[in-house]
Amino acid sequence: MTKKYGIFFNANAGDGQAKQVAQRLAISLSGQNIQSAFITGEDIDDAISAIKKAANEVDAIIVIGGDGTLNLVATAFLQGGKTVPVGLIPSGTVNNFAKTAKIPNDEKSAVNIILKGRTKSFNIGSCGDDKAIISSLTFGSLADLSNDVRQEDKRKFGKIVYFLQAMKNLNKSGSQQIEFKSDSFQADYKIWMCLITTSSNVGGRKYIDHPLGGLHATILHNMSLLKSPSYVYFALTGNIRGSESLTFFELRNMLITSKNTNHPLQTRIDGDPGPKLPIRLLWHEDFLQVFTD
Repeated sequence: MTKKYGIFFNANAGDGQAKQVAQRLAISLSGQNIQSAFITGEDIDDAISAIKKAANEVDAIIVIGGDGTLNLVATAFLQGGKTVPVGLIPSGTVNNFAKTAKIPNDEKSAVNIILKGRTKSFNIGSCGDDKAIISSLTFGSLADLSNDVRQEDKRKFGKIVYFLQAMKNLNKSGSQQIEFKSDSFQADYKIWMCLITTSSNVGGRKYIDHPLGGLHATILHNMSLLKSPSYVYFALTGNIRGSESLTFFELRNMLITSKNTNHPLQTRIDGDPGPKLPIRLLWHEDFLQVFTD
């Protein structure tokens, strides 16, 4: 039986480059006797609806883009209650998932992985039942630090640019009291930054030295003058792993609430703006089947 793959991309991104990649992919699939159909949308809601519909009609969906584009596919799977194998041709600004899955940025190499047809299961998280987290969720006054630092400044000035931006944030922002609550765990922390990840790798770098049994939370909290070296370390490296003011735990079902209801914190999911607190986070083990070596 002839297979059919959906090809999902943002037709408005990259001056039409994604569409050109999709057209080349369709030719490659045809050479393997695989039919293809383009999946696009006028906006996020339209795209999610199109993906949900396609999931019932195709054997796999190939994503052309980064974490944000892949997130829409996983979100559609969650909302529609139906999944199919996913292929990925990285072309977005943020490609953390592709690095974790060891999918190369080179288009030809990524297509060859898809054509081989081997899949591997990957865990994801979600905000409630309807918003996927395929790589990470962050919040706190330092959560947007990397987004505030322009790529050209990173290349030109290196780590010092993190330090300068972090000092700027320290002057204008502060921490917030946050409650983490599940059936078996409850704690309050004065949060500067919270990073929640779906795997033991962040951006292709080993971040945790053991397999995860849930979403992994890393919290930078309760800062004081005596603990300021932790903040300076983060400011100089952009890495919170070496800080002494850290708490780690894993979660499968947890409510996260801000004590300051007048200024609820904004989250970022897979590099894009997410919902404000409060949020309920859920763990979905082996949710995505992804073409990979």
